[in-house]
Parts: sequence; structure tokens; C-alpha cells
Amino acid sequence: KEIKGEKKACQEFETKNTSGTASSPLNFCNTSPKEFITFEKNSKLRIRDQKISDSELNLQIKNAEIVSICSLSSTESKNKLTRKAQMRICIPGVICRKSSHVSKAGKTYTRMELSSLQPTLENFTICCFLFGVCQNFYGKTEVGTLIYIFDPKIDDNDKQHIKIFPNLADSIIIIGEAVDFGICKGIVAKTSKSCTLIVNKQHGDFCQYHVSKELHKQKSGRSELKTHYDKPLLRLSFGQNSNQLSQFSQLFPHSPNVQSECDNKS
Repeated sequence: KEIKGEKKACQEFETKNTSGTASSPLNFCNTSPKEFITFEKNSKLRIRDQKISDSELNLQIKNAEIVSICSLSSTESKNKLTRKAQMRICIPGVICRKSSHVSKAGKTYTRMELSSLQPTLENFTICCFLFGVCQNFYGKTEVGTLIYIFDPKIDDNDKQHIKIFPNLADSIIIIGEAVDFGICKGIVAKTSKSCTLIVNKQHGDFCQYHVSKELHKQKSGRSELKTHYDKPLLRLSFGQNSNQLSQFSQLFPHSPNVQSECDNKS
């Protein structure tokens, strides 16, 4: 159903952008060993196998406004972005999900879901559609890759997802593998299947739902350790009548009965 609702916007963009001269993507060599981890300041994520040097990246994003995906969760930010059509923007995002589809014209296109992986908003995503040249160059980009998208066409008519459409192949830059990207390791109780929510590994391997569920479980487990003997301590003084002890012993139904000296005499 969701894919059918997207076809109209996809077809409109496809007819405008699949024709014309193909531009080449920005090619950069690896700037660090594959296992070397760096910190990417714009996305605030850790990156492995970085594809572009910091100096080259700074040159590419010069005079561009960095727009975080999580900032698009507010209506005010979306309206501000769509109004500034002449503004040069750059959207960093991690590919969290990806699927290939075939349009009515018989051409293959790729649908990606991008996330900023920022705390509490890991699962707020936008949809990125690749057609034509963009599909040819970046359709096989792996899930978990951090990419930069420059000046895409933005469609925010869908209430569920914001859709972006990169125009040219050189409007996308592959930064590297996002080390912090992960999928929750929890199990959904109703289906006994693995949880599919996105997590930022800097904050743990489980989503907020499974973390809160485990905390509730531990909390209830501690309460089960409490018994009916958990009563306020009795303040008894030596030398006083034992009637006080006899009265309070009734609070403990499983404890032995205590009789006073008067009861014994009678």
C-alpha cells in the first residue's frame, strides 16, 4: 500500500530525470585503513573505512547548510526547508533499509530509508529514491553506509515519510561505514521474531522499548522478593507487660502465638 502511494511521485520524478547527459559521481580513494575508526563531526557518528578525506569533504560542503534528518521531525523545520528552494543544502544520513522496485516503464529504481541515528530519533527516517544515473551508481550501496545528499528534490506531502530525490550522480557522496548503526537484538514476545527497530550502538544494542521492558521486569522481580513479614519494626522494652508482644504477634499469621503472663496465670 505504501509503495502504491509513492508511485505517482516516483513516476513524475523519473520522467524528468532519466533523460539527458549522465554526470559522473564523485570518486574518492580510501583515506584510512579499513578497520580504522574516525569521528564524523557533521553526523556525530563513528565511521569505518572512510572514503573521503576531511579536507576534501569540507571543500564539498562549503557554503552548504547541513540539515540533520532528525530536525525534519518538526513541521516548522520542514516548512523552513521547503520554502528556501534556492538554498544549497546537504543532508547526511545512514542507509537503514533498502529495496529495489520496477516502475511501470520497466525501469529499476531503489528506495532507501535514511536515519540520523541521533538519540530517541533513531527510527525517524526519510525516504530517498534513486532513479536513472543515481540508481546505476549508488543502487548497490550497502545498508549501514553514511552518505551525503546535496540539493535533492523534497516532497513532504506524505504524512508518514518525507521523500527526497537526488537529481544527479554527483549529488551523492559516500562517506563510509557507520559503526554506530545497528538493529535491536530484542525479541518481540507476540511473534517470537527479532525486533526490527533501529538502534545507535553508542547507547546500547537494544531499543528503548526493550530496555524499558527489561527494567520493568527487574523492578517487579525485586518486589516479588518481599513477603508478608515486611512489617514495621516493633519497639519493645524489657520489663514491660508482654501483652504488647501478644497484640503485635497477630500481625504475623504464620508466627507462633505469644501469650502474656496474665493469660498463663488464668
